[in-house]
Amino acid sequence: MAELLLLLKFLTGCWVMEGPRSNVLEVWSRPMGGLMLGHSQTERAGKTSGYEFLRIEPRDGVLAYIPMIRGKETVFTAVKVTAEEAIFENLAHDFPQRIIYRPVADGLTARIESADSKKGMVYSYKRTACHE
Repeated sequence: MAELLLLLKFLTGCWVMEGPRSNVLEVWSRPMGGLMLGHSQTERAGKTSGYEFLRIEPRDGVLAYIPMIRGKETVFTAVKVTAEEAIFENLAHDFPQRIIYRPVADGLTARIESADSKKGMVYSYKRTACHE
């Protein structure tokens, strides 16, 4: 399990997506002690409009991606983990049902989508300094 977690080191760092109406900051720790911790914050009109705490950890023999929003956790199970892609699913969740991370030449993409891939949203992040 530790080997799979190490494949996700491409997530490590601070990532920002700046848009015309909102900005998103996502931060991930390096894999340590069998766990990765992260958080995400969305800003609109100069105010925080949403945030979540994130973790990736072994659960029931597989890696699990666990966001906590407003104190409620949802578990997404890894269906694919490589150094080029991580896919987590929870088909019982309303939306999203799938979360996909991919490193790209100039940053990181995160896609949330429905199980049939018809509904989705892509976050295109650029690396940023963690403490500016």
